[in-house]
Amino acid sequence: MHGLSKTAFLAGRQCPRRLWCEIRAAEQVPAPDEARRAIIEQGLEVGALARRLYPDGVDVSRSGSIEDMIQHTRDLLAHRRVIFEGVFSAAGGHARADILVPEGEGWTLIEVKSVTRPDEVHLHDIAFQWHVLRAAGVRLQRACLAHVDSDYVRHGPVDPAGLFTVVDLTAEVEPLAAGISDAMAFMQALLAGDRPAVPIGPQCGRPHACPLIPACWSYLPDNNVTELYRRNGFDLLADGYERIVDVPPERLNAKQRIQREVLRTGELHVEAGPLRAWVASLEYPVYMLDFETVSSAIPLFDGTHPYQQIPFQFSVHVLDRPGAAPRHHEFLWTADSDPRPALVEALRIIGARGSVMAYFAGFERARIRELAEDFPEAADFLVGINRRLVDLIDPFTGFWVHHPAQHGSCSIKKVLPALTGSGYEGLDINRGDQAAREWLKAVRGGEGAEAIFRALREYCALDTRGMVDILAFLRARAGG
Repeated sequence: MHGLSKTAFLAGRQCPRRLWCEIRAAEQVPAPDEARRAIIEQGLEVGALARRLYPDGVDVSRSGSIEDMIQHTRDLLAHRRVIFEGVFSAAGGHARADILVPEGEGWTLIEVKSVTRPDEVHLHDIAFQWHVLRAAGVRLQRACLAHVDSDYVRHGPVDPAGLFTVVDLTAEVEPLAAGISDAMAFMQALLAGDRPAVPIGPQCGRPHACPLIPACWSYLPDNNVTELYRRNGFDLLADGYERIVDVPPERLNAKQRIQREVLRTGELHVEAGPLRAWVASLEYPVYMLDFETVSSAIPLFDGTHPYQQIPFQFSVHVLDRPGAAPRHHEFLWTADSDPRPALVEALRIIGARGSVMAYFAGFERARIRELAEDFPEAADFLVGINRRLVDLIDPFTGFWVHHPAQHGSCSIKKVLPALTGSGYEGLDINRGDQAAREWLKAVRGGEGAEAIFRALREYCALDTRGMVDILAFLRARAGG
């Protein structure tokens, strides 16, 4: 019989196949990628900060072997100490409790998460711990979640008492804990058998993307129904359809039918009327704008709150008239301090007239609105930019233009190579989350800072240069 950890139990709740593979074929499960490792590291940082809420607590995690940690936990329970990372093994389960606090004649279990509100998965997470700790003889009275308060604003050193909100979830956890024993018995029986066959479905991405997706989805052909625009396609797979071109048109909405048709013919779809009107609405000069931002559960700078997107870089390509050679401007903050004051001033290269264009402009619009709120002396200028903001994604989400190589996506990462043949391959930095991590590494004195800054400039510049090329493509198809 396999003892189940909390991680294994939650994997089993997501998908039986994932649980089986993680226990019985662990070598086949990909290691966490860079993005996932960053999330794990942030969770550890948040957990360490939460411990400062209880300065007299004792950390068990460095007590030696698992058996040593279990014994150390028992000793601390007997002495009624606040315990960090207490280790328990009972009823076929293994659990580590983030924080245990003596309360009356019993204990309060506190799970620490870097989220801003409780979710269903957190209830099952805590319920598993409740079950194991109760089986180990711990007299639990309350189950709580300590999560980040999104309204907290940093001023000076981070204040743990202000950053965290502790929510009592006992009423929600206890009923779930009553079913843990049966769920664990089901999982143990599953682990004793052969690898289960589980159809792909919504569980692949909930509550987190499963690391087995590349293996489990590998049977799907190119241009399969999971690539349909704004549709996961699992219902079609269940009905025996794998390729988009094989789906009856009546099973698809208007935009999905366009996607099917371009795959069938291999030809670009263009609706010249709305595209021509959109192109004609642009006012020159046109400023192509793109931000790169960083966010963190623990606010990085004074005056910011958890997960606030802090712009540290922008690129602007300027088209003075249709068909003109673009002029390029850029900003990149290279110090370990708040980049926003200097960035706001640098943005003044955007003139008082002309369209300001972004790709998926809602993101830039939100950042500019936040900058206007935090820097009221520049609010008129920044609000003026937002009034002139045009979204380059509109012709694609409207399906006035659709290319078969987009694979149903309107992301610039798909649109740019589909329309122009150029893309982001070969760049040292080619994703926004990677840019944020690398920027933090560089400004904090990490190795290769200058190379990182060069790569950041190349990546951000390609975003706006790509917008220039996409607009040129659209103008040509619109006849203007």
